Amino acid sequence: MKKITIQEAIKIQKDAKSKERTPQERYLKQIQFTRSIDTVKRLKKYFIGKVVEIGCELGHASLEIEKLGFEVVGVDLIDSCVKQAKEKGVNAILGSMENLPFKDKEFDTGLYSHVLEHSFDFEKAITEAKRIFKRLIIVVPINDPYNIPCHTSRIENEDIIRKSFPGKVVFEDVWYRLNWKNEKGEDTKEFIYIVDLK
Repeated sequence: MKKITIQEAIKIQKDAKSKERTPQERYLKQIQFTRSIDTVKRLKKYFIGKVVEIGCELGHASLEIEKLGFEVVGVDLIDSCVKQAKEKGVNAILGSMENLPFKDKEFDTGLYSHVLEHSFDFEKAITEAKRIFKRLIIVVPINDPYNIPCHTSRIENEDIIRKSFPGKVVFEDVWYRLNWKNEKGEDTKEFIYIVDLK
């Protein structure tokens, strides 16, 4: 996958956020937040111990995880997202999934819901995840449209995640709730992986 600099990644993500101003875009963003809460509810049995939500944005999923009784830290690349998440009461910090400010195996669960496709260095993001977490909950769109500029590490097929964690994927599922079609008219699938790294 293509690698870019952190500065390029921040600009791409900020540019994408700045376009979320029309009523239609705000509506789609609200659907995304609702979907993040639904993701936590559907996968709640897989959370263990101390949790980090990577790409927390405004903290909707982090707050839902807290409601389940877990200690949560939210991480986001965009400073305005971290600020807004903090205003909602989330323990949020600025950081990138490629260079997390945590010790080895410091956290039990890492939630990567719709964030790996935003990584600016996919291999480094995977290496960091393996270093810090005992379990990963990964939700990724597979075969999504090419015209989403903030998807800097487009994930073409489900084998990429399996190959990144050989023998460690303990659960896999697919959800159809995105309603996106790519250039070939194929549905975008939302793949879910539970990865145990203990």
